Amino acid sequence: MQIIGISGRSGSGKTSLIREIRNNFSISDVCILSLDNYYRNREDQEKDELGYYNFDLITSFEWDRVVADIKQLMSGLVLRQKQYVFNNEEQAAILTYHPAQVLIIEGIFVLAEPRIWDLLDYSIIIDADINICRSRRLARDVKERNYDRKEILHRFDNHVLPSFQSLIEPLKSKVDEVLINEGKLDKVRKILIERVMTFLT
Repeated sequence: MQIIGISGRSGSGKTSLIREIRNNFSISDVCILSLDNYYRNREDQEKDELGYYNFDLITSFEWDRVVADIKQLMSGLVLRQKQYVFNNEEQAAILTYHPAQVLIIEGIFVLAEPRIWDLLDYSIIIDADINICRSRRLARDVKERNYDRKEILHRFDNHVLPSFQSLIEPLKSKVDEVLINEGKLDKVRKILIERVMTFLT
C-alpha cells in the first residue's frame, strides 16, 4: 500500500478535488481517509475568547485513532467508523473503508502530525487565494454547518488562518508538491489523478 497525504487551506477546493479522485478510481485502487472524521468530541474542544469552539488546532483531533486506523488498513483489514457531523450528530452515518493499493489521507492538518508524515510516500498541499477561500468557507458553513455569517468569518480569520500559517505554510518547502487552485479545477484535477495513477501497479 502506497500512502499519499493531501493537505490544503480551508476553501482551497480540496474537498472537490478529493471527490474527483473518488469518482475516477475504484475502491480496490484507492481508499480515502478524511481527517474530518477524527475530531475530538465537541465538549473536549477549546473555546476562544468569544466562546466559539476552535476546531482548527492540532489538538482538535484524535491522532492516536488516526494512526491506529491507518495501520489497520495497511494490514489489510476493513475499517468502519462513525462519520463526524458538525451540528447534526443525529445524522451521522457508519462509514466503511476497504484496503486498497493507494491510501489517501486528506485534511488540513494531516501533514502537521509527525506520525502521519513518517508514513507517507508522497505529500501534497493544495492552496488558493485567501479571499477565494474565505468566500467558499462562508458558503459551505452557512449551508452545511448552520453557522451564522459573523461566526463563520470570525472562525476563518481567527482560527483557520493563524493555524494554517503556523502549521502548514512552513511545510510548503518540504512537501513533494504544492498545487495552486486558481479557480478552475481541471488543471489541478488532472495533475492529482496522474499522481495517483503513478502509484497503481
